[in-house]
Amino acid sequence: MTDSSSWTDNSAKIKAAVETHEGALRRFFQRRIRSVSDVDDLIQDVYFRLVRRGGLSDISHVQAYLFQTANSVLRDHRRRNSTHCVSAHEPQKEELEDEDPSPERVLIGKESIEQFANALRELPERTRTIFVLCRLNNLDYKTIGKLQGISVSAVEKHVAKALVHLALRLKD
Repeated sequence: MTDSSSWTDNSAKIKAAVETHEGALRRFFQRRIRSVSDVDDLIQDVYFRLVRRGGLSDISHVQAYLFQTANSVLRDHRRRNSTHCVSAHEPQKEELEDEDPSPERVLIGKESIEQFANALRELPERTRTIFVLCRLNNLDYKTIGKLQGISVSAVEKHVAKALVHLALRLKD
């Protein structure tokens, strides 16, 4: 199997897992954490771990694996919040660097942006639009759903598909 067909197979299996199990994962996290606003990030962490691991091709019980991964993500989230006293943090003001970036750093940045833009262009138009509204324009799922004439659940699925696609394409 070539790298391209392997990537396509993994991508298809991960996207199917997103569509099939996202609602159950969402309920799993909502019942176990205080801040409902963290649920989307936790779900993303589950899918990013799948992408990093290389997909689902060798897993016979996908749902069980997803929830085992979700449990691990939840444990890491709780540990991070307890050890870092997240509730006591105040946003840090970013300071601008005084020195200009090196030409190499500028080139790497431009290439990264180009790779991201290309991967974004590969998405279906509606998925791309929803992703941009959510992640770049900071609109919430409910508002995006109203703008697009779709349910919040459909918005969640489009964003999840976009994130999986981008993670797979920008993995290297």
